[in-house]
Amino acid sequence: MSRDDRAYYQGRAEAELKRAEASNDPAAVRLHYQLAELHLERVGQCPPCDEDTAHDLAGTAAPR
Repeated sequence: MSRDDRAYYQGRAEAELKRAEASNDPAAVRLHYQLAELHLERVGQCPPCDEDTAHDLAGTAAPR
């Protein structure tokens, strides 16, 4: 997972937490927390991966 992907999912999780805190509807709060959890699971599924590592894993080393 690229840094951009990780940042995207982290940001989505944070946005869902803010929506949960702002909501007055218990069902909506629960759903926002569930969505935040799903986004955080995506972040946690893969170890940090930078551009060089991604290229190395694909067998095409990035030019240096």
